[in-house]
Amino acid sequence: MGATGPSCVPKRRPTIFLTPRLACRYAVFEELVAEDVERARAVLAQARKVVPHAHFTFAKLWIHSALFELRQLRLDACRKLLGEAIGRCPKDKLFKEYIQLELQLGEVNRCRTLYAKYLEWAPVNVAAWTAFAELETSLGEEERARAIYELAVEQPALDMPEMLWKAYIDFEIGLQVGPPIPGRRDAVAHGARACTKRARVSHSPLSAPLLSLLIRIGITGARCIGASSRGRSTSKSGSHLLKRSG
Repeated sequence: MGATGPSCVPKRRPTIFLTPRLACRYAVFEELVAEDVERARAVLAQARKVVPHAHFTFAKLWIHSALFELRQLRLDACRKLLGEAIGRCPKDKLFKEYIQLELQLGEVNRCRTLYAKYLEWAPVNVAAWTAFAELETSLGEEERARAIYELAVEQPALDMPEMLWKAYIDFEIGLQVGPPIPGRRDAVAHGARACTKRARVSHSPLSAPLLSLLIRIGITGARCIGASSRGRSTSKSGSHLLKRSG
């Protein structure tokens, strides 16, 4: 300690890191309680800035930021945030929220564009393929829906192929409801036979609901596929038991 006394070193202000959840709550407080919209926007922007999106991200933070802008009647800013999120760090939840937003706004073409980007990013996602086809079906675009199903079943890898086949066959069967239309029965039979043929070629075991569905619409060979599938699974389990006993 010198003659002039202790040196006065200014204290550093501690850096406060807000977690995404805390940042969202803080932004809600600023927006609704303090009624400071600009402060709330700055809080969310700072929270997005500190997250290393190249390594991981928080979909909730992006969605909260986008909905905040939507509440301020800034639709362009909302879309820009969701588009940036999908471009930098795509996630299933981000695509679903963005598609749902555009669907509520009645922007069907934007929904189609988003589904195309979604499936380009995750072509193995059967739920996305099915949701896209169901959207077209609800719009009365049966040919578009069938084309989507055809494109989906041609994918080299799918996370739940049986769910896709069942959705495709349900779609074809649903077209039979109402007065008969020339050529519709042939289209239904063609779609169901195509699904059955792909099941036979890929040697995938058929689940009970899908098997009963194929049998109900009278597709030849459905029982054989189901029996052979069960036979393969039984033989595999039997060989496994023999190895254990040996």
